[in-house]
Amino acid sequence: MAGSARSRAPEALLAGEVMRRLAVTDVVLAQVHPADYPLPVFDDPDDDATPPPENARLIAGRLALQDGLVLVARERGAGAPALLLNALEWIAAIGGDAAFRRLVVALAIVGDRPVGGALCAQDLRTRLSALGAVVVTPTILLDRTAILDDATGRLARDHGASLDAGLDALLDHARALGRQG
Repeated sequence: MAGSARSRAPEALLAGEVMRRLAVTDVVLAQVHPADYPLPVFDDPDDDATPPPENARLIAGRLALQDGLVLVARERGAGAPALLLNALEWIAAIGGDAAFRRLVVALAIVGDRPVGGALCAQDLRTRLSALGAVVVTPTILLDRTAILDDATGRLARDHGASLDAGLDALLDHARALGRQG
C-alpha cells in the first residue's frame, strides 16, 4: 500500500519495486493503490445518518484477509503523509480490530533526509501498534534522492539489501503469526 495516489511518486515507484521482489516468493499479493480507493477527509463519522465510504469498507475488508502489509510512505513534515493517515483513520473506523489486529506490517519510508524518514516511521509505528498491528523491524529507510531511477522505476543504487532485509522480516513474522490459519 503506497502513501501517494500519484503513480510516479517515489513511494508509488518503491511500492512497485516491493511488488516485483515479493512476486518471486510464495506469497499471494494484493496491491492497494490510493488512486483506486479515493476517500473523503475523515471527520469522525459518529453520525449514523452519513454512511461511511464504500472504499473504506473495501480496504478494511482486504486488510482483514491479509497476514502482512508493506506500507510505503514518503516523509512529510517529519511525519506520515496526510493521505495515508486519512486512509488509516477510515480503515480503523470501518474495520476496527479486524483490519489491524495481528496484521504484520513492514514500513518502507522514503525520506528527504534521514531524520525525517525515521520520524515518519515512528509516527506510523505508534499509530499502527495502537491499532493492534505488529510492526516489524528493521524499518526500510531510503533516501528519496538516491533510491529510484525515474526511467525504470527500479532501485537506482544498491539499496536492495535494506529492502530485502525488511521484506524478509515481514515474511518471517507473517508466516509465524499468520492470522488466516
